[in-house]
Amino acid sequence: MTDVTTALNYSTFGSFLLAMAFENNIRGSLTAVEKLMQNGGAQSKTTAAMILFCNIVSMGTIATFACLRPFNPLNCVLLGELTNIFFHIYMVSFSAFLLFKTWIITSKNVWFLGVSIILLLLRTAFALFDLRVSYYQVVAGTTTCTLTSDTTSPIAYVSADIIADLICTVAACIMAYTHQTNLDLRNVFAVFATENVLRSGFMLADNLLNLYLYTVGSTNPAIYFCYGLQMYVTAQALNSEFNWVGARTRAVVDAMARMDESNKGRDAERMVTVGSESSYTMDGQMTSQNSGFRVMKIYNH
Repeated sequence: MTDVTTALNYSTFGSFLLAMAFENNIRGSLTAVEKLMQNGGAQSKTTAAMILFCNIVSMGTIATFACLRPFNPLNCVLLGELTNIFFHIYMVSFSAFLLFKTWIITSKNVWFLGVSIILLLLRTAFALFDLRVSYYQVVAGTTTCTLTSDTTSPIAYVSADIIADLICTVAACIMAYTHQTNLDLRNVFAVFATENVLRSGFMLADNLLNLYLYTVGSTNPAIYFCYGLQMYVTAQALNSEFNWVGARTRAVVDAMARMDESNKGRDAERMVTVGSESSYTMDGQMTSQNSGFRVMKIYNH
């Protein structure tokens, strides 16, 4: 297989993945808008708003990146800069979404909140550094628009993305482990742990591939393919939140049923404290009421 054929294959697959990611972003945006228009708790609306924002920025990233293909020197520089800006806003927002969701799972643990803020500040700093040292330029004597970047910059921000994702998964798994003996709540936390492990598996594989390519200084076509892969994987991870609602809702309903059964004839204060005072509503949101017992605040939408 010639170098030209290999480059065309990379570009074709990369374009296909970007198109799939864009389509996923559209569907996710429409679903998020639908959730925002429904009656729900503050956490549900916050989550839906974060998903909507991430999808919009992702579509901006893909659109500006796709516009680089009809070669034009002005497109190369201007749209290249816009692509970089959109990309970093998207990845910082995506990490913020994951950390926010996990913070709720940990019952708004103050230590996890502190770690999350530090991680987001670091990721933002790495993004600003990359925007300062990275730029698109036209290769002299060709019609090729290429990204020139400091080697340490992409390694830094990809590593930050990996750490944020893994911390979320570790926290979810710890919560599942600490509640495995609680028959009422262990299935709820097991669902959270499962979705985090699955997401991290795909995200880690994608990010490690990106790290490898940035480290060895791969060619533009390979980077193009991995860019498309990254946008597709993150879009799936972002909008799969809506697909997990059913599983979480069923787990919460079962947990509430077991709680009601075990509390018959007993003081409700004997229930295990997991979060804030709450009750279950049909959209999966656990909302405050004077029910007397305390359970975790689930923020399904």
